[in-house]
Amino acid sequence: MRAGLRGRGVGTALLAVLAEGARAQAKVGFECSVLASDAHSLGYVERRGYEEIRRVDQWTLDLTGEVPRHDPPTGVEIGWLAERPDLMNAMYDVATETYPEFGGWIGRQADTIEDWIVYELGNPALPVELTSIAVAGDNQVAGFSTFIRLPDGRTASHRMVAVAHAWRGRGIARALVSAQLHEAKGAGYEQMVVWRRSAAPDRAFTRLGFERGHAWIVFQGPLP
Repeated sequence: MRAGLRGRGVGTALLAVLAEGARAQAKVGFECSVLASDAHSLGYVERRGYEEIRRVDQWTLDLTGEVPRHDPPTGVEIGWLAERPDLMNAMYDVATETYPEFGGWIGRQADTIEDWIVYELGNPALPVELTSIAVAGDNQVAGFSTFIRLPDGRTASHRMVAVAHAWRGRGIARALVSAQLHEAKGAGYEQMVVWRRSAAPDRAFTRLGFERGHAWIVFQGPLP
């Protein structure tokens, strides 16, 4: 909310309306994200009994500059969903193995293949030609990576990188994202942003040239 309108009850009124709709759907609470540097909003949610459940860091990469390249390990090739739609079921197998690790609503998006397709591939802003797949041996999918195009047409927002347990620790995630970064740069994108929701170490991003940006704190609390 704009600073000049704070402290006048606007947020409380909006929250009351949202809570009424949530109760009608048998919900018992809200989850919300607050910019870590926004002391006013942090105080607002904390005074209402909201508790921190996780933190989310934003990382950015300028694609107009030099983009590091990381090749996949021997025996693995990077392909693209637009060229290999036959691998969609194998991608889903990776999703069922990895998405539950994220927990919450993301973890449930792989409950069925229909749920996963709608969540991960159904977004019209997702470029299938830039959705990378790590393919090993006889059409075995070791992992995949997705991003969506933001409204300005120049910024890409990284969405998911998933690597099967058996293939972890071999640099496949870096290779998947690196390939996407180079293709995105060639397609005219100028910036890639990514949000860290897991406990992935900072070096996972710094090795790819990303720089830390804003941080958000995710809260969960009761309906007012």
